Amino acid sequence: MYYEEIEAFCRKFDRTEKAYGFRAESIDAHRSWKEKSKIRLKEISGLIFCESVERNGMFHSSETCGSYFREYWTMETEPGITMPFYLLRPANANGAAVICLHGHGGGKETTVRDFRFPSVYTRPEKYRDQSLAEKLAEIGFFVLCPDERGSGERREVFQQGDQAENWHSHSHRELMQIALGFGQSVVGLAVWDLMCLVSFAQTIPEIDHKRIGCSGFSGGGHVWCGTGVPEFFERYL
Repeated sequence: MYYEEIEAFCRKFDRTEKAYGFRAESIDAHRSWKEKSKIRLKEISGLIFCESVERNGMFHSSETCGSYFREYWTMETEPGITMPFYLLRPANANGAAVICLHGHGGGKETTVRDFRFPSVYTRPEKYRDQSLAEKLAEIGFFVLCPDERGSGERREVFQQGDQAENWHSHSHRELMQIALGFGQSVVGLAVWDLMCLVSFAQTIPEIDHKRIGCSGFSGGGHVWCGTGVPEFFERYL
């Protein structure tokens, strides 16, 4: 016998008034709904509590990968919070950039198929074919591949280690438990980091600000859906 709760939440959702439901029948009503919903989404995601810092990237290394270079960077997204990421720099750039977000079960190394990491080389069948990030870089796109908070090189002490099971794990539960006390969420923190990464991309002279897109796998797709909330992204993406 199991006493589950998800069905109860579904029923609660059905009987709850949809205060921000879309009911606009005019352009002005649509604008009003969008602005109110945007504010509310920022509140419930915790974006309003994120702390700004100067968004400068730090270059660490570069290696040649055929028709593009794979660069390793880090940047501070909040005070004391570091986000590592790969920047795939094409030899013949077309002026556009794509941010590729990984899903659960690894970090940025999975988006570029870096076989030096257990999360990739222990699953050769999964990473047999060329990744989207690699394909995009080869045809001229800049590609940015970050570690989400709690994944890859951003795992907390409970999940750290070099064994395959460590690299396949993440610290989202631990981060969520702490973030809730500050009125924040892991998704909101990830969206904030993505905003910082777009700001960094806009400092690269070869990238057209109006040609920055994003692709997300699984959990990364969830984060990308939330990234349409801030006005910042509505101007550029």
